[in-house]
Amino acid sequence: MADISKCLEKIQLNYLFGATITHTDKFETGTEISTCCKFYYVLDGEYELTIGQQTYEAKAGSMFFIPAGLPQSRRYVGSVRHVSQQYMHFNFLSLTEPNLFDRLSLPYKIDIGLRTDVRKMFNSVFRLASQTTLSSRFKLTAIILSLLGLYIEKSAGEARENGLGIMAGSGQLQENTVILKITKYIKDNIDRQITNEELARVACMQGNYFIRFFRKQTGTTPHKFITKIKIDTAMGLLENTDITISRAMEKVGYYDMSHFSRTFKQLHNLPPSEYVKKFRNTNYKSDGIKKN
Repeated sequence: MADISKCLEKIQLNYLFGATITHTDKFETGTEISTCCKFYYVLDGEYELTIGQQTYEAKAGSMFFIPAGLPQSRRYVGSVRHVSQQYMHFNFLSLTEPNLFDRLSLPYKIDIGLRTDVRKMFNSVFRLASQTTLSSRFKLTAIILSLLGLYIEKSAGEARENGLGIMAGSGQLQENTVILKITKYIKDNIDRQITNEELARVACMQGNYFIRFFRKQTGTTPHKFITKIKIDTAMGLLENTDITISRAMEKVGYYDMSHFSRTFKQLHNLPPSEYVKKFRNTNYKSDGIKKN
């Protein structure tokens, strides 16, 4: 791996959205692709979270870091239908070490317990995300990097206790490198139509083989994968800015409102007009808590 100082020389970090939220229904999901990096910090309740081929127990004090490009699903455990957690979606890229997280082989889950300092870090990010000053942007980025640092530090501690160590070089998922490259390409070209042929070239594969490979790794088609990234990006814009729906639509490469609305509803159960009305009318407490 490149020297760690060089890995941190050129970093692109972009916060998308997040909140403290209590789930009582519409929580369980089928397999979906993580199109960005995600933090989950469970405050109350219990559920099962499957990342890739591994299923984890998520309970109070569990923290998850999910790199972009991985399939995931979740379901309740037992009869209790209640989960409270903080979550955060963001894009992260080290230009000098594009596969940094893969090569670090970080665990997807750590148990840190219920910590006031961690909860405050999440809440600070939520509060700063609504501000537009340069200082707030710097502070927000610094807090997310601090969370990553805490996660890496705790991961190393758990690895030492288990006699494993964090490996630099082997990587957890070799195939995930290709998915990460594809994800980045889609995000870099999100304002236009992207073909399977383009993605096959990015992956350095023949067309038919690429389609089979992609479905095997992600459980979905390239078209559905692109659509989810576009709609999730639009949703982030609508949640974190006062941008209009038509402008958000154009920024992700849609130019037909009916098509955009129909696709948005298929993924999020509401058309964008109702989603924006519901989201922007939601009352937030000072610590960033959103209620269903």
